[in-house]
Amino acid sequence: MAGFSVRPQTNEASAYRYLLALNMKAPGFSFGLDAENRICLVGRIPLDDLDAGALDAAFGRVVEVTESAVNNYLQLGFERA
Repeated sequence: MAGFSVRPQTNEASAYRYLLALNMKAPGFSFGLDAENRICLVGRIPLDDLDAGALDAAFGRVVEVTESAVNNYLQLGFERA
């Protein structure tokens, strides 16, 4: 699990809706909230499939998902007046 961001300051519903929609487009990964209400990206690899190649692919996917999500999420959740 990797910390992603803090709670949005503006457009909270839109920012969360955006992340929930990404959950449908990122197989094996999902956005959620941890115990401190930080947004986290969680990845799951079945134990039978766990090897160096699967980890490499997962780390690459984490970078891809977060790079594409961060800017849009920040624009929605931290819009300047």
